[in-house]
Amino acid sequence: MTRRVRAMHKRVCGQLTEQAGIYAPGMPYRADDPQLLLWVLFSLVDSALVVYQRYVRLLSRAEKTAFCEDYKVVARLFGLKPSYMPDAGGPLDAYRAHAGGR
Repeated sequence: MTRRVRAMHKRVCGQLTEQAGIYAPGMPYRADDPQLLLWVLFSLVDSALVVYQRYVRLLSRAEKTAFCEDYKVVARLFGLKPSYMPDAGGPLDAYRAHAGGR
């Protein structure tokens, strides 16, 4: 399944036709861009952690780290190279701050 998604990602590319946040018209994009893949991965991990901790129970730092490490398998399957993935904990929190999260 991930091979099919990756093949679809390779076909999704172009240039913005209008302003999109901080990105100006004419800015190129492609769905397999490592920074975009990282944003999607972060969004999945962060959302899962927020929902679990809100409705099930709080997780320890070690449990959060293990969860993030497990998600790296998903990231690799979707084409994100390990060198682009932040470590859990501090670097993941730094990515959240950089991406404009809480």
